[in-house]
Amino acid sequence: MFQQQTHHQQQELFPCPYENCFTHHHDQSSSSSSSTNSSELFSENDLVQHCLQHHSRENSKQICTICEQRHHDRSLKGSRDWGFSTHLYFEHGEMATPEAKRREEIKEERSSKPTYSFALVIVRQPSTGKFLLVEECCNQGWWLPAGRVDPGETFQQAALRETTEEAGIQVELKNILRVEYSPFVNGGARQRIVFYAEPVEENPVLKSVADFESVCAKWFSYEEFEKDFLNRSTRTRKLRGSEPIQWFKYVHSGKPMYPMSMLTFEGDP
Repeated sequence: MFQQQTHHQQQELFPCPYENCFTHHHDQSSSSSSSTNSSELFSENDLVQHCLQHHSRENSKQICTICEQRHHDRSLKGSRDWGFSTHLYFEHGEMATPEAKRREEIKEERSSKPTYSFALVIVRQPSTGKFLLVEECCNQGWWLPAGRVDPGETFQQAALRETTEEAGIQVELKNILRVEYSPFVNGGARQRIVFYAEPVEENPVLKSVADFESVCAKWFSYEEFEKDFLNRSTRTRKLRGSEPIQWFKYVHSGKPMYPMSMLTFEGDP
């Protein structure tokens, strides 16, 4: 019984598949012209770690010594771009257990879920210092010009479009106030970029006829905003969300703004 176990353990030791590995020994006998070859042997987990630590710069497919020994499979293993390491890492050792494979499947499922992207716009009239708010439909309250980035749009394009649709004016995006990224536990995420903008025209006519996008738009000084929305004894309007409170105060206080050049395409100079 002991001999059978020892034999099984020996069969579960594997040489490194890389021919140039320092663990392969070529011994030349001093008394004759004959030579012998021997190799250091590894357990499955140790072989995975050995190859990752000592052959991580090599990008080539290899005959897997584990597959060869277990299944008589001498086909080349690995991917075109990442070589043998992909086969070894995902098919052998700790990553090859059913539990690990299921974890990878869950990660893959979650990574395929979408990221929802939104643009928010803080619009201020520089000559008066007043901020722009939009009255949402269906008694939702007042909020910022904002909305989801449509397929094929940039964040900048979405910000300009939403401001025109909801407030009826053209604006110029001046700065970025914040970039937010909020991953969901079960996959997917929400990403928002908050822009600072100013009207293109000095005295633009705001939207006053209701449609599906909004009811109307209105300018508020910071003091009017506090009186109409924040002060419990004087407020007459409600906000849809807290973002106007946060960002009007931020801009009114002269907090840092960041250049639009921070947001660009991959590969742009």
